[in-house]
Amino acid sequence: MQSLAQLQSDLARGGKSRNLVEQCLARIADQSGEGRRAFLKVHAEEALAAARQRHSQRIAGAARQHELQARSQARRERIQRELAAAEAAALKALEYNPDQETARKLLSEIRASRVP
Repeated sequence: MQSLAQLQSDLARGGKSRNLVEQCLARIADQSGEGRRAFLKVHAEEALAAARQRHSQRIAGAARQHELQARSQARRERIQRELAAAEAAALKALEYNPDQETARKLLSEIRASRVP
């Protein structure tokens, strides 16, 4: 039997909860083991249904996490485009009037806010 850390690792890599429950039920039912003596009642169908539900929840959670990461990346890209446009506008303003302090200050702030 695997350790809890190994089981957790398997589940984190995409293993199915149902497989884990099936392994446990098989050990309980094993005639050479202690399952018959240790368990008065085994709710196998309920355990398998709960495992299916938990697996579905894990998949949905991973999908949601991916969606949030994609949205975050899209926001970062939009901000970078907006900063690039503002930088171009400030540079254009400096072309027309090199002594314009406001454009210089804006350009400095834009460049300082860039995310590497």
